[in-house]
Amino acid sequence: MTVVKITNAILGEPATKYADNKDFDPGDGETQLFSVGKDRFIALQSSEPFHTSYRGPSSYVTTVSLNGQSCVTEGWLQQMLAEYRSIDDVFHNEFLSGIMFTEAAKEKGLDISPRAHKLLKSLGTAWIEVVETPDAEITGATLLPGPYLTGLSSPASFQAEAPRELHVGVKYVQTISIAVRSRLRGVATKEKPLCNMRIAVKDIFKIEGIRTSVCNKAYYELYPPATETAGCIKILEEAGATIVGTTKLASFAATEEPLECIDFQAPWNPRADGYQSPAGSSSGSGARTLAVVDGGQDTGMDALQCGHRMEFFLWRAILQASGSLTFPHSSSRNIKTSKMFADQWYGDRLPKTVALPPTIIYASDYTALVSNKDQLEIIDHFVTDLESSLGVRQTRISFASLWDASPPKEANGQSLQEYMEKACRDSFFHDDYHNFDKFRLDFERKFSKTPYVSPPAQWQWVLSAKITKDERDVAVARLEVSRFCPVGVPMLFLSPITGGPELTIPVGQVPFHSRVSGRVEPLPVAVSLLASPGRDIGLLGQAQKCLETSGRPTIVHTGKELFGD
Repeated sequence: MTVVKITNAILGEPATKYADNKDFDPGDGETQLFSVGKDRFIALQSSEPFHTSYRGPSSYVTTVSLNGQSCVTEGWLQQMLAEYRSIDDVFHNEFLSGIMFTEAAKEKGLDISPRAHKLLKSLGTAWIEVVETPDAEITGATLLPGPYLTGLSSPASFQAEAPRELHVGVKYVQTISIAVRSRLRGVATKEKPLCNMRIAVKDIFKIEGIRTSVCNKAYYELYPPATETAGCIKILEEAGATIVGTTKLASFAATEEPLECIDFQAPWNPRADGYQSPAGSSSGSGARTLAVVDGGQDTGMDALQCGHRMEFFLWRAILQASGSLTFPHSSSRNIKTSKMFADQWYGDRLPKTVALPPTIIYASDYTALVSNKDQLEIIDHFVTDLESSLGVRQTRISFASLWDASPPKEANGQSLQEYMEKACRDSFFHDDYHNFDKFRLDFERKFSKTPYVSPPAQWQWVLSAKITKDERDVAVARLEVSRFCPVGVPMLFLSPITGGPELTIPVGQVPFHSRVSGRVEPLPVAVSLLASPGRDIGLLGQAQKCLETSGRPTIVHTGKELFGD
């Protein structure tokens, strides 16, 4: 049986306790639950198991590919085990109770040195077997490396883990635990560059076999599991990524604070005192990024708020998903992973661009809203590092002043505030509201009542229903005008309006006195970098270079602090 580790998706206690190893009885079921130390696992039965000659009691076993090795020496074995431990968070020494060395059919004979035997014995290995693997080109099967469960009642087997709903004693899908398979199961290749990357997807995308909830009970009850996966997510699967589950969001991607979340409890923001708002529609994605999953995919306007409040690397793609102001996003704790992920996800779909010398434009309109001097000092310090990295000086610009000096002709004499007052609201609210027209109609037809939505979503929908198509079109036209002089626009809308990529970078922490803990806590600080359209990969590369040359961390930690001790 294939072993899959159960790991906490959100910081917290495990939802279910399982028996200790000594009490584990595999039985005859298709899945088995067990523990190794503090870690919990699921063993999955394959429909086409590989049988071994082992006939003892149920045993953990690790398969090791020889790859042409004719003699197992102590040094080779130590190197192999060190590699297993370094790359795989599922592997445990306890899985060395049995060893299955796998070799191709054409390879015959294996010598295990006395010192290698002694090493395995010291690690608790009770039995060893050499297994001839089938020719994958002929049978389409292969016995993958990693931990398994085997025995009289459960022959060794393997299967690729598929995403599934995890229920914890309730009707709806809410869990703090997910199952992740061993990273030893695959190796990244040119065809599968994202192999072993675990992806959590915001629960507004369709995933085959999974119900989409958009974090609303009425929506979840109305529609069956999806029959196909969203195209942008399918690209990731085809590149080898493993979809481990979906993440919460503000219902219907509206903006909800924790006390406003009705149908599903809001996720926790682990930063600072642990009681800061997770912010925005992508709050679950942010909480997941700061827990255990190493990559994610996201969409929605409010993802930027999460990146700033929870502090992780977040980038926004320029490829539109739906509507005029909704773009795909991805979040990670590692900027190198972010760059690689972006390149593989949609790098070949970017428009062609002409190489231009770098320029740093410092938008003083937005930093003028920051009243904390320590925060401004941290931001300015990063900009200085960016100047050194790129070899250019910053240019400070007030877009509001530029408007006053040379207003666009489309404004017809209107002030900035008058011209842009309703542009963002009328465009985004109108499109977002009508994206769910079919849902409201389907629900009323089936249940003879209107669906319940949370107060923030209800407020937004009531307002949006009054926005006419003509008003929406006027608003979109005004946003197009502001694209070349982005003033009077909330920071969250800048990237979608200009059509360029955006990268959120954690740059430091400021102290604040928490009313929750009663002590001084570290509050994260982040900056957002925007680039012109088509320069997504270049933006990520320049940001990575800046962090590395200035000695800044390229990886942020989980938990309350960005960079640890």
